Amino acid sequence: MAKGTGFSQYSILLSFLLLTLAVTAFSGCASKETPANLGQQAENASGSALYHAAAEGDFEAVSDLAESGAPLNALTENGTALMAAVLGREDRIAWYLLSSGASRILPRAIRLHL
Repeated sequence: MAKGTGFSQYSILLSFLLLTLAVTAFSGCASKETPANLGQQAENASGSALYHAAAEGDFEAVSDLAESGAPLNALTENGTALMAAVLGREDRIAWYLLSSGASRILPRAIRLHL
């Protein structure tokens, strides 16, 4: 009879350890706190400034405001900064906002008007 065709106790233990490590690694990413500037909120001065900078295509102002903690998902009467960048065809700003965590979902208030 040929040996080595079945599972040994070591291969089962190794599989269990690898599975445990994989689950721990992937679930650890979701447990990080969400930055404060990613929550959706009503317009404030910095949210409005971010919207206007995105609408005007001013990348430096957008990045400075985002890094200083301006809310990325602030809803102005015209929409969010990401919406302003998309409508203004400012793809560099849109990609920057998306990579910084801006929400791709249209706020409910905007969807109701569409």
